[in-house]
Amino acid sequence: MGVQISDTLFPRALVLFMNDVGYATCDVTLAGRNQEPSGGGGTDRWPHGGWLPGPVQRLLLTSTEADGGDVSVSGRVSGRVHRVVLDHGDGHTTLARVSGGAFGLMTTGARLKADDDPQLVSYDAEGAEIGRRPLFQAEDQLTHCYTTPAGELVYGRLSDNCRTAEAWER
Repeated sequence: MGVQISDTLFPRALVLFMNDVGYATCDVTLAGRNQEPSGGGGTDRWPHGGWLPGPVQRLLLTSTEADGGDVSVSGRVSGRVHRVVLDHGDGHTTLARVSGGAFGLMTTGARLKADDDPQLVSYDAEGAEIGRRPLFQAEDQLTHCYTTPAGELVYGRLSDNCRTAEAWER
């Protein structure tokens, strides 16, 4: 189960495979003639199984520049999420592909800048915004902690501003 995206204008691909144990995700860009391909990837067990830090959990982010450029992003979403959009922070957006509890997106020519604070924005079936998280902020740097409905801490450090973690459904 997962998502796969490719770009027909540029030789690029983003793939995410998931099962009950964990995930494997990678992106690759085939460079021009006589150049090596580039990309990134990651694999891991689910750190907290079926719980997400909010409606969206980013699993892989690669970028063409240290503070932006073009990006490839993959992750998982809660059952409430029907659409994920990357808000570039400069008036432009990129729509992600959402399927089976996963999402993926690639930008081309976006020239994202970390200073513009790009955000992953999630929407429910009615089109209402239900979540927003900074694209370039790592999960261990999220502002809030997340607990299960029973109060068990699953993400972040326990504090007064914990939010309820969301269930991952495929």
